[in-house]
Amino acid sequence: MAWLSNVLAVSMIISTTQKTRLLSTFNYYVKGVSTDYLAITSMAILVAGIYFEVGWIGLLLFLIPLLVARHAIVMYTEMKSAYADTIASLSVALEARDAYTAGHSRRVAGIAVRIGEELGMGQVELETLRYAGLLHDVGKIGVEDRLLKKPARFTPREYEEIQVHASVTGSILEGVKGFETVNEWAKHHHERYDGSGYPDGLQGEEIPIGARILAVADAFDAMASRRVYKPSIPFEEILDELLAHRGTQFDPKVLDAFLRVMEKPGFKEWVEEELPYFKMPGPERVMAMVAAGRTRRDSRTEEGTGRRPDDAPGGQRV
Repeated sequence: MAWLSNVLAVSMIISTTQKTRLLSTFNYYVKGVSTDYLAITSMAILVAGIYFEVGWIGLLLFLIPLLVARHAIVMYTEMKSAYADTIASLSVALEARDAYTAGHSRRVAGIAVRIGEELGMGQVELETLRYAGLLHDVGKIGVEDRLLKKPARFTPREYEEIQVHASVTGSILEGVKGFETVNEWAKHHHERYDGSGYPDGLQGEEIPIGARILAVADAFDAMASRRVYKPSIPFEEILDELLAHRGTQFDPKVLDAFLRVMEKPGFKEWVEEELPYFKMPGPERVMAMVAAGRTRRDSRTEEGTGRRPDDAPGGQRV
């Protein structure tokens, strides 16, 4: 009872300050800590039983393997943390070539993980998604500055040249052991749901789920951020562009999950902290704008004035 009372009190404080539903917050923290409490309680009962039945020697023989296992876990965690830091550093080094894209990979990773959480992904998938987001543009290391920093839209020939970066990403990550899924997700984030994307022209469910998530996250950040060839696009226009490409460029299920993410408390603050010049409406306003945007999209579709499948959202070049 004391534990439940403590969790309830903490949940009430968090739901009040973060403006979230009390029941959802309570369930989240009960699920998050109940497993730890059960494990610790079971271990305590087991240790007490061994002590009373065998004594100190038996208890010592029981605890030594646990301490060795704990040491191995700590070393693995530290190695994993260093691995993640190396990946983040590689992403930062790549973006240092172009001030206009600084922070892009980090933001794409952050948005992608939020979408993944909304879709119910597990922790391993979410970690893979974060790595893929950080490395999704690593292939641009082989793209010339004249293309990356060009202050205008690409010519058809230039567009063909820069499309190679997706395949280069795959080539770079292909040799990294344990990164097979990261590679697939990063390599295919420019595939389109209707099959008109690159590098392999995959369609629908053929496109890895992580790549479909990255496609939405990448498009949003590309439109919301300033680039050398365009200013930041207002939120309402971004919303219209995303909805206009639902089912053509973007997986409807993934896009709908992102719309729900944008309606959640805290997303507006995170985006505006990352992009101080970008103004995003609050959750309730986003809900209304999504509903209005769907109506506008349906109206355009009925009138036959919808965008062509090959149109890139918001002037997004790559």
